[in-house]
Amino acid sequence: MRKKILQDQNKAKALEIRLESDGNRTYNVIVAGMTVKLMSACARGICEPTGENEYLDLENEVYSFEIFSDYPEAKEKYDVYKTRYINS
Repeated sequence: MRKKILQDQNKAKALEIRLESDGNRTYNVIVAGMTVKLMSACARGICEPTGENEYLDLENEVYSFEIFSDYPEAKEKYDVYKTRYINS
């Protein structure tokens, strides 16, 4: 079972960074976000109609998933991603 330790979001970029523990003394640093595609038909994902024959296809995607066995190393990577993607 994963336990979320830290999480930060940049809602303007639809992006989030998470530091999680899976209970086995390993730590995961995850960069995830949401992509939006304007489509003429609903193919997959969650489709929201926006107009005449137009749909938004929303998908949650994991852009980076890194596993660390040491908490300080995982926290350092989390802080780097937070500075790069959230605070910028």
